[in-house]
Amino acid sequence: MKTWIVTTKQEEFRLFNKTHHNDLKSVIDFDVIFVDKLECLKKIQKGDTAFIRTKNNVIIDYLYTLDINIIGEKSETIKYDDNKEALKEILRRYNILVPQSFTYTQVKDNGITYFVKPLSLGDSIGVDKNSICKNKTEVFSKLIELKEKYHSCCNLIEEYIDGEDVSIAVIKNHEKVYAYGMKINADTNILDFQTKLGRNAIYTPFNESKTIQTAIKVFDVIKANSYARIDFRIDAKGNAYVLEINLCAGLGKKDGYLYKCFELNSNISYKEMIHLILKTNRQNKQNKQ
Repeated sequence: MKTWIVTTKQEEFRLFNKTHHNDLKSVIDFDVIFVDKLECLKKIQKGDTAFIRTKNNVIIDYLYTLDINIIGEKSETIKYDDNKEALKEILRRYNILVPQSFTYTQVKDNGITYFVKPLSLGDSIGVDKNSICKNKTEVFSKLIELKEKYHSCCNLIEEYIDGEDVSIAVIKNHEKVYAYGMKINADTNILDFQTKLGRNAIYTPFNESKTIQTAIKVFDVIKANSYARIDFRIDAKGNAYVLEINLCAGLGKKDGYLYKCFELNSNISYKEMIHLILKTNRQNKQNKQ
């Protein structure tokens, strides 16, 4: 039986770049399918394993019709990765803290500090020091920048949480739940694109139990069943606000935040972490039977 990494050429840089390919290849055997049409997926045979590294709903839905093992989320769950506002809406129903959202017409020059970012772009693309806006003029300027520079017409305006960035990795399989966190101290004090590239940041273990449990609750609320990384902003009072969830978290050994959370807090090796993720497909298979 074979293991297939399923992705697309458009998503290759973000979700399965050359570094991640080489890191994974050092611990497991797989082939890659770059899907440009559904016929490409006919290579996958009954009993094979599909490791989803795409957010394309059509591809994901098709894979879930096959008699195969799957590592990755269904399309109704993956939507919470791409749509930060949809994630905030469902988390509010479960009394999980998220930043308050605003429409542009609700933005006032009344002392509130706003944070402006793309609704669905990942890796903090479009996030920089200008994302922190103290008035309506600055909000407008950032929205124009996102549209012209990143072609992002759907953007999120929310309250700025003055605090620290924390990221928590979660893997859930039939054996147990693994959840480890790290604090990210960036020179800019925000988790911007340059910080995501691994520059100008100090990473330290984070193991505050209440926030760890909140991360696991977020994972369960959206019905995730494999692996994820949840980003928080924690204010001076210790309140942990969920910013977003990454359901196709980077799998690199050196630059992947998922493994960095494990590396800082446990004796689990990179190979062991990947095999923990692989075990989630067995749980998925049992759920179908």
